[in-house]
Amino acid sequence: MFQNYVWEEQFPSLKPKRDRAGDRKYTSADIDHVKLLVNLIDTQGYTIEGAKRAIRTKEYKKPQNAEVIKTLEDLKDFLVFLRKGLDNENESDSEESNPDNFLPEEE
Repeated sequence: MFQNYVWEEQFPSLKPKRDRAGDRKYTSADIDHVKLLVNLIDTQGYTIEGAKRAIRTKEYKKPQNAEVIKTLEDLKDFLVFLRKGLDNENESDSEESNPDNFLPEEE
């Protein structure tokens, strides 16, 4: 199980503030840091030394960046799709509003 004192010794960057009673007070940044450590060690299988090295070199951001890039590409594709739909709709609207379209055909 997660033992604070061991993790705080192993990862000096994890230093939550303490209140007067000595209880740890974790900020959202501290919680994000703990989540990162758990992800690296428990999910991705890093050793403690490997996780330290990954944090120093920011190797852990590569998979996160790839996910963000994929999400942005999907969003772009969706927006292009919407734009094409709006352009097609505007073309049909402009044809209907053209007064020449309402004149009877000449025989």
